[in-house]
Amino acid sequence: GYICELGPDVHDFQLEERVVVEPLLWCLPRGVAEPCQYCNRGETSLCERVADGIISPGMSTGSCRDTGGTWSPQFVAHRSQLYRIPNEVSDKNALMVEPFATALHAVLHNFPTDDETVVIIGAGTIGLCIIAALRAIGSKARVLVLARHGFQANAAERLGASSIIFGRDEYSFQEVAKYVGASIKKPMMGNSVMVGGADLVFECVGSQSSIENSLRIARAGKRVILV
Repeated sequence: GYICELGPDVHDFQLEERVVVEPLLWCLPRGVAEPCQYCNRGETSLCERVADGIISPGMSTGSCRDTGGTWSPQFVAHRSQLYRIPNEVSDKNALMVEPFATALHAVLHNFPTDDETVVIIGAGTIGLCIIAALRAIGSKARVLVLARHGFQANAAERLGASSIIFGRDEYSFQEVAKYVGASIKKPMMGNSVMVGGADLVFECVGSQSSIENSLRIARAGKRVILV
């Protein structure tokens, strides 16, 4: 967006500057006098004071009645939430800063080795950004993506996915097993289990079945990351 009005104490930005807004309402935007332990460490996404301070409760812009939301013509943001957009970055690419930052954060904290197999569940914006982040910082790991639609598969391939699986739940579960060379066993109770599996799973959907499948797909002792 473009800055259309400045508070009286804001001197580090100018009217009409083009910016992106980091939407979290952590301790500093809330005016909290003593920041929580996470904000003090710079881990503002884990802020414990989302109902405190001089504005009404809400974790982010759009879920707080005092800020307004980004579907409105204007909304309010704190200077600490603003980042200038370089002139060479288009509006379309600037819109991707927040979802790509989400993916990059997850990848930097859970970077696979080149001989590992990564499964990404979900090929929406966040899942695609996970692929982009992996390849942008040099990962040569095998990356398998579970997608629902053809346009998602095309985007995933362009961004560097090794293979794509279409389908839902049990079908995709069986296809992943084939890809990673795992076997499927049926216990006396409950869903089938995978013996073997992926070294690293990024779960990018958030549904109950998707989270359950991510746990089933991961090899014993390996990692599941809920993005």
